[in-house]
Amino acid sequence: MTEALDELRMHEELIAESRRKITELERDRPLWEAAAHARERQEREEEEERRAAYERRKREEAEALARAEEERRVEAERERQVEAEAKAKAEAEAEAAAKRRAAEAQRARWARGPWTSQRALERYRVLCESFDEAAKPASLSFEDIPWPSLSAPFSFGPEDIDWAAVETFFRTVRGHMRAQDYRVFVEKSHRRFHPDRWSARGLLAAIRDDDARGMIEVAANTVAQALTPLWREARGQ
Repeated sequence: MTEALDELRMHEELIAESRRKITELERDRPLWEAAAHARERQEREEEEERRAAYERRKREEAEALARAEEERRVEAERERQVEAEAKAKAEAEAEAAAKRRAAEAQRARWARGPWTSQRALERYRVLCESFDEAAKPASLSFEDIPWPSLSAPFSFGPEDIDWAAVETFFRTVRGHMRAQDYRVFVEKSHRRFHPDRWSARGLLAAIRDDDARGMIEVAANTVAQALTPLWREARGQ
């Protein structure tokens, strides 16, 4: 009987201990639940930080790749531009050299044989073509200008360009062309030597020697003045 009572008492004590522990657990529930929530929140924050760091790293890598690609594109474009400029410069130099050779050959041809009004007209037209092509020449000399003169090449200078020489040239070459062609010929010559056109093309600025510039300016103005009445006459005014 005593043993049975002891067992019952022990059982009841165990039950009481269990209830006490359950009571303590229930009392501490808010604490461990709060701790669990804190751990979950911390884990979420850490996961978000890892994800943000990953996204940031991927974005930085993409931006670095984009910058590298842009740098390669800019460098390739710069190289293409340099090559294009070098090619254009080489072509321009080759063209200028070819023109110089052609001009030298032409001058040598004009220096040979008897000089006639027909040859003077031919020389004027050839020089007009090259003179008009260069909108703003880098350099200009007396020999580059198509002076309307019947004198043989290299036998006259700026002081020989006067009103009478211009009138004689146009009245002489008039017999080598039709009336309509002559009118156009005079009109183009009038525009070619107009002071405003020379100023717009920067022709005087392209003459490097100061003395030559002054003499050529006087000669060009003389041609322009002498052409005005010829131009009016050709237009029937």
